[in-house]
Amino acid sequence: MNPTADAAAMMVGTPPLTPSQKQEWNGFIDYLEKSGYKGSPQLDNKNTALGASLLEQYRKVNPKFSLTYDNVRDVQQDLQDYRKSMIDQYKQGKIVVDGIKSEDEIMPGLSDVDGWLGSKTSSWRFPKAVLKESKGSVKDFGTDLAAYEAAARQYKKQ
Repeated sequence: MNPTADAAAMMVGTPPLTPSQKQEWNGFIDYLEKSGYKGSPQLDNKNTALGASLLEQYRKVNPKFSLTYDNVRDVQQDLQDYRKSMIDQYKQGKIVVDGIKSEDEIMPGLSDVDGWLGSKTSSWRFPKAVLKESKGSVKDFGTDLAAYEAAARQYKKQ
């Protein structure tokens, strides 16, 4: 995909990213952070296509990285879906986060789903889930939030 393509021409309705792909994205964001480009306004200059270039550089040094520039839209959609889920849970009183006084404070500054790897998109990682049991054991679910939620439901039944 050409990163300067018209947003209306981009694919719509793609399936969500897998937990493995979300973990890969987080690795790419780590790379951007180490390179000084995480959240950089330089990524917003559509004339340079810097985001696409950095993603290709990362792919070259990480041959098992499965995401392409076409997946930027999927990343944005999954982050938007996660934010919506968090807002819904917040409104229902299922989650309480210190310092959050309104839904507008949940993941503020998240990019629209526009397929462009700019400063906003490059600022966000997918959350990781860790379940700590009362007996001290810890299970790390990484970015597999569905598995975490299933385990948490089982834990509550006990």
